[in-house]
Amino acid sequence: MKKIYVWCSLTFASNEYKKNIEGFKEALREKYEILDFVGNLKGDASTVYSHDRKCVLECDILIAECSSPSTGLWYEIATAIEHDKRVILLAETDAVVTRMILWIPTEKATFLRYENLNEIIKYLEENDTRG
Repeated sequence: MKKIYVWCSLTFASNEYKKNIEGFKEALREKYEILDFVGNLKGDASTVYSHDRKCVLECDILIAECSSPSTGLWYEIATAIEHDKRVILLAETDAVVTRMILWIPTEKATFLRYENLNEIIKYLEENDTRG
């Protein structure tokens, strides 16, 4: 079973956004092992860093939801790319996203816009054999 690490903003995100991400992760659990981050929910900085970095290194796919600002997300993306992980970068259709996200020069990274996160589940099902 492929391991997916879903990463997103926590600190600056609305409760509705967080709820949508949790629902997305629950739907993914039907076909994938989901590695959960601890983010700002529990643990000190050292614990969060160690745990979240371990998840990036262990995952097969990093899904980075980029609709809300997150300074930690950049570290996660860069680490995944440096370790040749498949990276799927997501943003809601109307979200303003930094140009750095829009053009990451690696075949392992894919940027997708969505109206509903269920579109991403369908994308994963159709593209699951990719490295």
